[in-house]
Amino acid sequence: EGTVTLGGHYDSRPFTGPAPGAVDNGSGAAAVLSVARAVAAASTKPRRGVFFVAFAAEEPGLWGSEEFSSRIKMLGGQGGDSVSFLEGGQSFTKSAMCGQQGGALLQNQAARGKKMRSHEKAKHEALILDEVAWKSPNLDGQMVVNLESYDWSSHVLENLAQSSLTHNGADLVLTHSSHPFGSDHMSFLDKGMQAVLSIHGDDEKYPHYHKSSDTIDNVDPALYTMIVKMNAGALLRLAGADA
Repeated sequence: EGTVTLGGHYDSRPFTGPAPGAVDNGSGAAAVLSVARAVAAASTKPRRGVFFVAFAAEEPGLWGSEEFSSRIKMLGGQGGDSVSFLEGGQSFTKSAMCGQQGGALLQNQAARGKKMRSHEKAKHEALILDEVAWKSPNLDGQMVVNLESYDWSSHVLENLAQSSLTHNGADLVLTHSSHPFGSDHMSFLDKGMQAVLSIHGDDEKYPHYHKSSDTIDNVDPALYTMIVKMNAGALLRLAGADA
């Protein structure tokens, strides 16, 4: 039934001084690790293959997500001929890089499975987290997350909305921008795969963007928790497991 990715980049780019990168994008990378830990500890067995990915080199030009999404496309993600993935409820973690390894990340995953299957025109969808922890003072005290993607990513958008309703009720306000740009979701969208970026509301007003002052004290724990819950639930829904 295809595959789904939960991803966030982990680079930081102040031009001078230290680079703590707590909100941009430590918040996204830490969320991916936290959800991966929770899924590994749960007894649920997703029907679709799931990738947890920390992308490098987002700032220079989406290099990490471009490499990863290109390999997904080569293996049949959304519009290709077929994609193979693990079957039988096996769970494992592997640290690997896409680079000069000849596709080692995906090939090694396939090699670990005792039983494989292929699906024609298998679907790949992606949930991307970038700057998901700052509560803007310009939003009348509301907790706001912006879901950024083209309107045709309707399946992923709907699952995020339903997950937030289940886990956050009315406490988290969802907005939608249909003019995506600038982060790792574009690497998937440009290849015709549904992908949605979660980013805190009013993100362009974040005063510590690309500065050494982007420290942990700028993280709002309540907002951050709600956005991570929304993405965790959406991931399990998309993967065919109970949210």
